[in-house]
Amino acid sequence: MIEPVWKAGKLVGVVIGVGLNVQAAPKLTAQTCEGMSYQAISLQDIYAMLKADTNNKSNDINLPTLQTLYQQMSKALIAAMTRFEHFGIEKPTGHTYYLDSFLQEFATMDALAGLRLRVTQDHDDKAHVVTGHACSIDTNGCLQLREDNGKISALFTGRIDVTREA
Repeated sequence: MIEPVWKAGKLVGVVIGVGLNVQAAPKLTAQTCEGMSYQAISLQDIYAMLKADTNNKSNDINLPTLQTLYQQMSKALIAAMTRFEHFGIEKPTGHTYYLDSFLQEFATMDALAGLRLRVTQDHDDKAHVVTGHACSIDTNGCLQLREDNGKISALFTGRIDVTREA
């Protein structure tokens, strides 16, 4: 989760939250799913599935320790934040080497690419719903959604639900 932090109408930072279910995943119900269209899973669940997979010849898979997970996730987040700082450095120059490189790499790993989504945005005490197919992110990090009429909307915030595969 990334939440923008605004001060006097200006973006001054972000709060990054990372959740990782290690031992157990919460069992979601209609009341607790908070609009998610999938069931949460834990590393322990994945481990059990891999161990049960008789086609998996390498059944000696070990879960990493919590310390190892923390170190690897922290290292990845720090690398991402450092990379983000480069975007700010190159912006005044008009160069986009780091940004272009990031967008190309992001496109290869975008889990939402091509999926049909429903994005619910709350503003003015009303829920506004936009539907369409995900088509990456723009240079500001906004989700780009190709609506049914062909229009591409850049969405900065909202709750995303996958409605079906592409």
